[in-house]
Amino acid sequence: MELLICEDYHFYPNGIYQTINTKHSYLNTNVQDLQAISEAIRIFGTEEQIHQALEEYMDKTGLMLDECYKFEPEPKDSRWYNEEDNKQIKNRLKEYEEMYNKKEALIINLI
Repeated sequence: MELLICEDYHFYPNGIYQTINTKHSYLNTNVQDLQAISEAIRIFGTEEQIHQALEEYMDKTGLMLDECYKFEPEPKDSRWYNEEDNKQIKNRLKEYEEMYNKKEALIINLI
């Protein structure tokens, strides 16, 4: 079994919007609205799946990568170690592992 990792990606904003179609229940019609493309995402999966998902996301949105961070608990000797934060990160990673379907990476919008 390949190692599962989780990484956060932040992109330069480019002002691109996407059209979202939603069903308006009261009027029984479809409504189109604009939504900004997410400038920060978290991807969970194998290293190969993450690389492929990132490339596809950048191709579809036209965004350029700004920063990347590993989403993992901090070691005890780290300057940023915080026990409460580490518990939350571990719980979040367990949730992602339950949602992960092994065929493709899990992409979560952060902003």
